[in-house]
Amino acid sequence: DILGTFVSPLPFLIPFPFLMGLLDISKVEAGKMCLDQQPINILSVVEQTVGVFSKNVHKKNVELYIKFDPTMPRNFIGDPLRLRQILGNLISNATKFTESGHICVEIRPSDTSKAGLFGIVIEVVDTGCGIAPSELSTLFFPYSRAATTAHHAHGIGLGLDISQRLARLMHGDICCSSAGIGQGSTFKVAIHLEPDPHIHRCEWVHVSEFPELQRHPALLVLARAQVREGLVMICNASSVKADTIASSQALVAQKGNLESYAAIIVDEALVASELWTETENSTDEESEDGCLHGRRKRVLSRIYELQQQLGPDRPPTILLGRYKAKRDGDYSVEEIAKPIIPSSFLSTVEEYLASVKLSEPVLRQEAVLLEKSSPKEFPGLRILVVEDNRINQKVVTRMLSQLGCIVDLADNGQVGLNMATEHPYGVIFMDCEMPVMSGYESTSAIRKHEATTGTHVPIIALTAHAMSSDRDRCFACGMDGYCTKPVTSVFLRDILR
Repeated sequence: DILGTFVSPLPFLIPFPFLMGLLDISKVEAGKMCLDQQPINILSVVEQTVGVFSKNVHKKNVELYIKFDPTMPRNFIGDPLRLRQILGNLISNATKFTESGHICVEIRPSDTSKAGLFGIVIEVVDTGCGIAPSELSTLFFPYSRAATTAHHAHGIGLGLDISQRLARLMHGDICCSSAGIGQGSTFKVAIHLEPDPHIHRCEWVHVSEFPELQRHPALLVLARAQVREGLVMICNASSVKADTIASSQALVAQKGNLESYAAIIVDEALVASELWTETENSTDEESEDGCLHGRRKRVLSRIYELQQQLGPDRPPTILLGRYKAKRDGDYSVEEIAKPIIPSSFLSTVEEYLASVKLSEPVLRQEAVLLEKSSPKEFPGLRILVVEDNRINQKVVTRMLSQLGCIVDLADNGQVGLNMATEHPYGVIFMDCEMPVMSGYESTSAIRKHEATTGTHVPIIALTAHAMSSDRDRCFACGMDGYCTKPVTSVFLRDILR
């Protein structure tokens, strides 16, 4: 009991990282620190470490991104755990002391080399509060913290000391530079690792992997020059041409000249900066049932507006956002979560473009088969299709027209609500998630209106989601039927019968 009384409070009195830091320092000083030697992919190590901090930087107006020199090999023999520890300490500090601007993690070959070892430089550059020149010389001392950043810090001042000791074990060192208070800082890690002897050549990527992107350039719409430079570097390394634009206004001005592009890649930060200032409340909460709220809904609505301004012949749109990567088929946009992962970015873009290219002819084939095999079973039946995706609009309209139906189109839930309350329809096909007003909200409003008129029009859900919870939600808001996309001619005929 007495022992328990003393031991139980220890985790709260002595921070665990402090104990581990002391142990690491003791091992190094005693010559007992042994680095693991195993095959590593240095780009993967950096990507994984950066990904840990994505949630923290998203809470601020801070851009975290990676710049990787494509001429550098990626496969070495080294200690991934200790390399992550070094990078984690540096990125953690940059995240802690940077309230706006960017944090760049750059990996490139070193100008120096040692016998049998390859020189690697990793720089963590931030636009944070900066460090006074007089404090740079003591920055790597144990328990040392710069006076200019001490009021921000919750650590114990061992992270940089340990990182420097580990870098020296990797035949390198760490140094820091800063132009002064408010000027940001740069931490430079220079290490030397043995190239992996089992991999003689480490290529950036096989050129044949990206046929769509290599036939047509990508258009990057990004406000921050540093991010543009990093993405252009990724594209050029894979023989993908990329043009850049710095605002949505400039993008709209290019309307009519976009046919040559494979995709329009838009930065969420650019869209957000045009919607509100840094001081405005721009939370991005998401409710448990998946409804879009706050920042994310406003950003997607703005993307939708841009798509409408660019016209129906615009290239596919890809959004670089702060959210978990997902495909918003209902918003006609692919979302890729930041920070951008260089090793998989182009693969994700190419995969999306391939799916768009395949979906249109398949859906059109459905309409052609229906045209050849079906009589006009429902002549004069007036139908409202509420759908914002232009391909789905064209295909569903053609299928229904071949059945003899008269089709009206609405491209969001609010327009659909207005049309449904003004005109009598035999059936309404309702997309679920749309800008301005969702299909769920529109259906609920239509049912409330019908309660005053004593009418009831069948409403059939059209959605990209296939979970039972999605189906239940459709029925809960008043829908009569449910169909997962892509819609088939057989389904349309059967539901109308």
